[in-house]
Amino acid sequence: MNIYTKESKEVKKYFEKIFLFLENEEKKNIQYDFDIVRQLFISLQSFHKKDPTRILQINTTPIIEIAKILLEEMHVGTFPVLIHCIYFYAIKYSLISKKNIQILYSLDIYNMSKKLEKTQNITSQIIEYNKDTQKNIITTADNLNVLLVHIAYILYDTRKKEKPKNTMQKAKFIYGPIAYRLGLEDIKTEWEDQWLTLTNTRTYRAVKQKLQKIKPKGLKELKKISHHLQQKLYKKYKIQKIEYRVKSPTSIWAKMQAKETQFHELYDIFALRIIFHTEKNNEHKMAWTIYHEIEKIYLTEKKHVKNFIENPKLNGYASLHAYIPCTIIKMDFEVQIRSFRMHNIAEKGTAAHWQYKSNHLSIDKKYDTWMSSARNSLTKSIFNPFAIHSLSH
Repeated sequence: MNIYTKESKEVKKYFEKIFLFLENEEKKNIQYDFDIVRQLFISLQSFHKKDPTRILQINTTPIIEIAKILLEEMHVGTFPVLIHCIYFYAIKYSLISKKNIQILYSLDIYNMSKKLEKTQNITSQIIEYNKDTQKNIITTADNLNVLLVHIAYILYDTRKKEKPKNTMQKAKFIYGPIAYRLGLEDIKTEWEDQWLTLTNTRTYRAVKQKLQKIKPKGLKELKKISHHLQQKLYKKYKIQKIEYRVKSPTSIWAKMQAKETQFHELYDIFALRIIFHTEKNNEHKMAWTIYHEIEKIYLTEKKHVKNFIENPKLNGYASLHAYIPCTIIKMDFEVQIRSFRMHNIAEKGTAAHWQYKSNHLSIDKKYDTWMSSARNSLTKSIFNPFAIHSLSH
């Protein structure tokens, strides 16, 4: 039986669009349970047979685009997507009741959507851009899933063609550090680049133009070196992984200002990171052994070597930095050599970038522990939405 026989073509198209989106996403993300989201829309179909036009109050564009951000960019699965949809249909537009959500799912899921509403309301009231505001947002969200959906909403808003300056200001100074602490580095970088574009367009364009001139060749060479080192070092030195990155225009500009130097004088725009396994008392020796192996393959710039293992930074950051000259782009590639233990400290502990590369310092131990647990959960191959307890527990 076709439940749409008496309904408008617009409503038919509305649900067809939603279900087609879910079907396409399921093909790309077979590890996730899309039925939990479908269940909501099947119920909405049933509940609104008598008054189908009410559903048309809600534009499908933000529903789908925000869900895409959660699934394709943040890779957090369908549970946050469900919270996002319940927020729109049950909380914001009251098209499905609290009782029905409780029957379909649970009261806990409904309450998460209510927390999302409260967190969304905080955004419009932000006046000061400091750690207390960050703490307030995290406390109000009180759940990793809620915080992730909230960040996705902020990202969606910042991608609109017309956006107020204060929207970007909040993204850059409040949500950027939170996103970074959760390991969502690409989102933080996007907001930083958008902010520099907005506040210093000429500088952003100049740095981006210089980067674009060398990036294709530099990245190609970086990948080649990474692959070569993997073949040479992996088995011999218990290498956990070798990764590479290219600095963003905003990060390059910040470094130029901090070091009072020019673009062509920087030697960490392109970087490799070699992470190895060994005992703590053997880390220094192993790092230098790997360095000397690299030296045999590539003529390294000894004058630039930085030994942060023997002389860690004040925040605990430890790594051996070496530099490989790249004649193709006439710049150096930075090589960071560190143990798995050092890497954990650098990325998740006291030496994390959100502490030593910005003014947004640690909020307090309770929140640091929660954020570290959240980041650990997100870095697993399949995100478990129930792995992180609320802050109030």
